[in-house]
Amino acid sequence: MKIAALADAHEVNVAPHNFYGHLATMMNLHFAAAVPNLRIMETDIDRIAWDEQLFTHAPEFEDGCMVVPDRPGWGTEPDEEALRAHPANDLLNPIGLITYGRRSAP
Repeated sequence: MKIAALADAHEVNVAPHNFYGHLATMMNLHFAAAVPNLRIMETDIDRIAWDEQLFTHAPEFEDGCMVVPDRPGWGTEPDEEALRAHPANDLLNPIGLITYGRRSAP
């Protein structure tokens, strides 16, 4: 917020760089809604095939804009069971998050 305020004082816009999951998207969405000098917010709408399973709520879009949720907190929560099904640190699991996009596990 301080950096966005400093940028605004110098008539510079901000643009959150966001290519992570739905929780980071919701955090960036709340930031974007709170600053007066937002230019654009990046989001990755097709990050991984099972992204919708990892969180209780996915970002919602209306007319090309993301809707700020009125749910408590960030508006979504991680689904721990789904996260366990796709472990990030299991290098032997070719469907885990850490090996996503690789042809084979290291």
